Amino acid sequence: MRTILQCLDGRGTSATNTIVSRFHRENILLREQLTKSRTGDLSTHQCEGFVDAICRWAMKLKPYHLAKLSVQKLIGEALELACKHEVSLRAHWLLLHHLTRLHAPPT
Repeated sequence: MRTILQCLDGRGTSATNTIVSRFHRENILLREQLTKSRTGDLSTHQCEGFVDAICRWAMKLKPYHLAKLSVQKLIGEALELACKHEVSLRAHWLLLHHLTRLHAPPT
């Protein structure tokens, strides 16, 4: 998860092509984490951190429409995961909040 958090900190994301290529790499890492969590290899606490990382990553990618559908799918899968693991209400709220913001028109 360290590389995900580095990206979320905003390092190396100044150009569109950089963030889109980072998205593709991070998408693979997120999917691997999602697979581990489905098989029960993540604790509830780790799952909540993962859900939070997906939300923050999704909002960072919001302006880049190329990634929008993949991000929506990731958030949907993370929401299913949150339900399965019975994570905190805060984690559910974060997912729903960010999914709503992802669909909101630009301001």
